[in-house]
Amino acid sequence: MIKKITMATSIALLCSHGAMAADNVVVGVEKAYIPYFTELADKFNQGKDFKVEVTTTKMFDLLDALPTQKGNIADLFMVPNDRIGDLANQRLIEPTNFTISGYTETATESAGYDGKTYMLPMSTDTTLFLYNKDKLKTPAKNIKRTSSI
Repeated sequence: MIKKITMATSIALLCSHGAMAADNVVVGVEKAYIPYFTELADKFNQGKDFKVEVTTTKMFDLLDALPTQKGNIADLFMVPNDRIGDLANQRLIEPTNFTISGYTETATESAGYDGKTYMLPMSTDTTLFLYNKDKLKTPAKNIKRTSSI
């Protein structure tokens, strides 16, 4: 998973270079991710005419601030994929111009909305089906995906 995070972050940082020119790029991450992203930024900053700055940002506070642009909004930040549609419809995020590869089909699909890619998957979760044997004697034989993002 670390390799995928590194690739996703590096690609995002490289893609932002064209848009940001010589300006610094601010990456907002939760406190727990600061050491990791700071290490990546330090390596990326070597020999560049702009710098990547890593700042502590509470993801949901940042997302809540986007519509009014209050506070310091990061150039790159983490967002749960279930927020993409709403953010895209409000025109608070723009689709990317790169193709995602090396991830599962579900991870790749979850990075988009309305046929456009808006983010890079940073990680994927595995959903488990747990049940209480005292309440449910026979578990489901299979679980069918009933909705699509």
